[in-house]
Amino acid sequence: MDALIRCNPENTDSEIAVRARYCGNATAFFNLSQLFMNVAHIIYAVLPIAESTSSTREIWTETMTDSVGCPLPVNDPVFQHYHDTEWGHPIDCDQLFFEKVCLEGFQSGLSWRTILHRRPAFREVFKGFDISLVAQFTDTDVDRLMQDARIIRNRRKIRSTINNAQCALALQDEVGSIAGFFWQFEPPAAQRPACVTRDWLEVNPTSIESTALSQALKRRGWSFVGPTTMYALMQALGIVNDHVSDCHCRQPVEQARKTFKRPLCDPQSLECQHAEPTAQATILDV
Repeated sequence: MDALIRCNPENTDSEIAVRARYCGNATAFFNLSQLFMNVAHIIYAVLPIAESTSSTREIWTETMTDSVGCPLPVNDPVFQHYHDTEWGHPIDCDQLFFEKVCLEGFQSGLSWRTILHRRPAFREVFKGFDISLVAQFTDTDVDRLMQDARIIRNRRKIRSTINNAQCALALQDEVGSIAGFFWQFEPPAAQRPACVTRDWLEVNPTSIESTALSQALKRRGWSFVGPTTMYALMQALGIVNDHVSDCHCRQPVEQARKTFKRPLCDPQSLECQHAEPTAQATILDV
């Protein structure tokens, strides 16, 4: 299955684009994957969802499946569907990149499972993560969101989302493409591990590139974009392929990355190659 997700509305009939079609139209994001998530969210609403304060890595969890493949929560079809159809697949959509930055920010200190089960509500209250709309949110919107029990009611994180929307608009004006800006931090293939294992994932929560990306965003006013958070984003959006070597998704994702046309941005913004290695970040950096 072609794992490429594009913003082009012409791709809405493709098998994978159904989960990203709202990119070009904020009113059309309730696609097949969204419907699946909504149904499963209702089923799991009555079940407790652990809010782990361990690593912010999305796929690493305390309660996981057997020793084969990526470590996933047991008996969680929402997470399994996300792992199989989204995690690691390359995308070039500015709106999806913005959404991911926001959700990763809300995840800080919690588990990705918690955020994933609440993603339909996040998408609803943040207008499908339409950057222009979120950038116009006011204190009244902040107060409204603080009363919505379906999301993470953290005033600092809500304000960060609004701030980051404003920064995202500025970044588009500066470089032309948010996705292109993030993709310039893709590490050289020669620097990637020959074999990705669970042990390797556990001890490598950041990278030189995620640290450089974090620094570049912070200089531009973004918040909740620490090196660990940015590495999780790079994993999720296909900038790196961290499906473990014996995961059934690794080869399809790798093939998708080989054929994926990287989005471009203004060459003047190409700063990642000048980044200097820094000390490894703490697990719950923001």
